[in-house]
Amino acid sequence: MGSQILAEVLEEVIRDGDLTVSEVDEIASAVLRENAISLYGNKANTDAHR
Repeated sequence: MGSQILAEVLEEVIRDGDLTVSEVDEIASAVLRENAISLYGNKANTDAHR
C-alpha cells in the first residue's frame, strides 16, 4: 500500500513538471532503501549483493 501511494505521488510530480523522471527514481530508491534498512537492518543491503 505504501509503495502504491509513493508511486502515485511521484507520478503526479512528474506530470506537474516539478521533478524529472531521473530525480523521482533517486527519491523512490532512497525512500524504499531507507524503509528496508529500518525494517531489516543492514542485512537487506548485504543480502542483495549475494
